[in-house]
Amino acid sequence: MSGAATVPGGRGAGARGRVLVVDDQPSFRRLLARVMADDGFAVDEARDGREGLQKAREGAYDLVLSDVSMPGLDGMGLLEALSQAAPSTVVVLITAYGSVPDAVEAMRLGAFDYLSKPLGDPEDLRLLAARAMSERRRRQGTPEGTLQAGDLVYEHPAMGAVAEAAIRVAGSDATVLITGESGT
Repeated sequence: MSGAATVPGGRGAGARGRVLVVDDQPSFRRLLARVMADDGFAVDEARDGREGLQKAREGAYDLVLSDVSMPGLDGMGLLEALSQAAPSTVVVLITAYGSVPDAVEAMRLGAFDYLSKPLGDPEDLRLLAARAMSERRRRQGTPEGTLQAGDLVYEHPAMGAVAEAAIRVAGSDATVLITGESGT
């Protein structure tokens, strides 16, 4: 089933960017979508490479997480098509049957990273997404010193207001003091 996952309160859906999760295994696809949505991304899902390519042609995505082995258009084919159709989109390929030659080929075709199933800690995926968003900005030519929502990594939803305030004042010369409990 395809669809969009939304973020519960705090950070606003899509505050960090748009992610497309492409996998023919519904449970794994939903898991990836949930992790990304919980991290503040607007997430769409696709059942296979063809559906993923169609969605990518209909709307821009910052990051595509795609399984390699799928019926029809596989992840490598999707990667090749996206490199032509949406060159600034960052693609991460995920596979249960990875090999070094496959990883090398994926990187040669433009994959940002190549992960093996099962994925470990969801935090690793969150950190990968933060790195991918930085790469996306680089591909778009956005200056590195430009602060964007995807630059800030936090866990508690209350930090969303702090992140938004930091982004609002980042371009000014104002002095800002953030106070709070120990560890702030």
